[in-house]
Amino acid sequence: MTVTSTPPPTGRKLAIGEIFSNTYGTCWRLIGKLPGVAAWPFLIAIVAFAVPLVMLYSPAAVSASTIFEIAHYLIMAMSYTLFAVAWHRLVLLASAAETSSPMAWRRRHTVFFGYQILLYVVMVVLTLPVTVFMATLVEPSPGGEPGISPESMETVFTILPIMFVALLVFYYVFFRLCFVFPACAVGERYGLADSWRHTRGNGWRLIIISILVNLAMVVVLVPVVSVLVALISVVAYSGAQGGDAAIIVSALVIGGVYTIAAFVALALNVTLISLSFRAATGWVPGPPAAAPAVWSNGNGGA
Repeated sequence: MTVTSTPPPTGRKLAIGEIFSNTYGTCWRLIGKLPGVAAWPFLIAIVAFAVPLVMLYSPAAVSASTIFEIAHYLIMAMSYTLFAVAWHRLVLLASAAETSSPMAWRRRHTVFFGYQILLYVVMVVLTLPVTVFMATLVEPSPGGEPGISPESMETVFTILPIMFVALLVFYYVFFRLCFVFPACAVGERYGLADSWRHTRGNGWRLIIISILVNLAMVVVLVPVVSVLVALISVVAYSGAQGGDAAIIVSALVIGGVYTIAAFVALALNVTLISLSFRAATGWVPGPPAAAPAVWSNGNGGA
């Protein structure tokens, strides 16, 4: 979809309760489409999860651990990009979304992926000073294992609030810039400056909505995942006579459970950002292949 209309100069204030309830309502309405959207990204994520297993059982891979770690994170990022772009489009375009292969990598995926890398760099920059300082506190223990001495623990507890503030600043910056994700997923000409402008006055609101959405998800999802992982672990332990093959299979199954939970969480958070983007900017899709999308003005008119 090519858009020629101009985004509004400012964004509307978000209603926290409305976005929260609509996030769960929209996900529940679209839950039947989740397996189809997540199928290929899920398989790609399983491949990424298998990379550490290769490192564990292959001495040659251990010697190239840095390469394997980079491959792991890149594959996971590609998997999440494929899913997130498709889910953004499903939420925002609904029936107007074109039918395309879930494996098709288009320009919007590249832009989306680039924004992910950029925000990851921002997070590293914001937390790097504290991380480096924490690393200086790690000392070899009498047994030769690395650890933090009791004397250094007081310092650790002292800087934990600093780490918390750094993470809070990152999440604030992330949510001020997050509208670029749904915008590029639907093909908008929309940049970081547009997102910063439209989220003015909504940064803390988005953080609060995210906390509420994710807390509610954790209450339901964590017990279910914990029980499934415990059951799988019991079965794997009882079949440990199968050797390394049994361990690898059970690890992959557990990884699959965690990956499913991760995609459910991702669907909720993508929905949250999509609905917030639409509510704050007044964006609505135009008729398919007929007209550009419409940006509502700040007073609610078209």
